[in-house]
Amino acid sequence: KVILPSGEMGYANYHPHLQFGDKSIEEALSALAKNELFPQLHLNLTYARQDAQNRREKLDALAGAFLLENHFFAPTIKALDEQVLRDIKKSGFKYIKIKMGSDLDAEVAWLEKFCSLLGELGLVLRLDFNQKLSEKEFAKILQAHHKSWQSIIDFYEDPTLYNPESWQKWQSLYNAPLALDSFDLGEFKKFPGVKTLVLKPSRLNCVEFLKRQADPGAYRYVITHYMDHPVGMATAAAVALRLKFFLKDKIDVCGLLPPPHIQLECWNIPVNGAHLVYPDGMGVGFSRNLSGLQWEFAGELKLEQ
Repeated sequence: KVILPSGEMGYANYHPHLQFGDKSIEEALSALAKNELFPQLHLNLTYARQDAQNRREKLDALAGAFLLENHFFAPTIKALDEQVLRDIKKSGFKYIKIKMGSDLDAEVAWLEKFCSLLGELGLVLRLDFNQKLSEKEFAKILQAHHKSWQSIIDFYEDPTLYNPESWQKWQSLYNAPLALDSFDLGEFKKFPGVKTLVLKPSRLNCVEFLKRQADPGAYRYVITHYMDHPVGMATAAAVALRLKFFLKDKIDVCGLLPPPHIQLECWNIPVNGAHLVYPDGMGVGFSRNLSGLQWEFAGELKLEQ
């Protein structure tokens, strides 16, 4: 929560995932007290300031969010049997994102088993490996299976550490659609071998990132939240809407739906199939929930414009 000098209040969410190298809550509080903000914390405070400005102007940052289509998220293949796949399709989804790499043999067997059914249902997969494979392992998969899977694969996300030379080779040899997550975008201005960039507003100032690109129109973009608090999810949706205004159809089907396993009572985000259905409100919403919390003073800051 930030309070502007004029009295307006705005909200954002810093939700660290320590396994990805994020600084802990304790480190964030210490940084606030010392006015020594690290980039991810500064970014989310900037979102909070923008939220305060939106609330002052009575602007709904999520107006139109229902127009953003989203994929279905599956943390593992284990629960994805035939009936579940049919139910996913019946609910209005066209894309499924699956976390991969925990049991490669079983995952490959699952893909071989359900490839025909997925094609029949018109479901397309986004396979996220979180860089768990070696280049040799991924090349072996492409050589053995990609031709038969091609019609049901939207992209392979982070199969290995990003290596422009190898990724270009896989794209050339197999026409493999490769996606790169924003964790590794850094200061790059071009991404050889990449068709899709996955952007997480909680970790990346997406607007400034796009300004740095040599040719931002060369890629598709998938905007996802950070598996964090619903306030963070709403902020990601607001950023996606803003980018959609400028990039139009370059913003692809997103990953902004709240996963069922992290829904919080009284903070639920209404959904309708593949679409968010945020209630009308100001800023990123949740005004009643946020005003009912107890807040503690953490520091007085001067954020750059």
